[in-house]
Amino acid sequence: MRDSGLSREEAAEAVAAFSSLSLRQVRDAIAYYDDHPSEVDARIGLEDENAALVESRSGLSRPTV
Repeated sequence: MRDSGLSREEAAEAVAAFSSLSLRQVRDAIAYYDDHPSEVDARIGLEDENAALVESRSGLSRPTV
């Protein structure tokens, strides 16, 4: 969303259109992130670390987006 060149609302609409989330859910997630950015970033970092560990142990790799 940060580097997409879209407005905040355009980005939210795009995520809702191409996911199983409703526009309301996307907006709620954005609002939650606005209120708790360090906690969300820390959780994402932890999930990335866990995924890398699983990847290294299994020999599988995550798809790139």
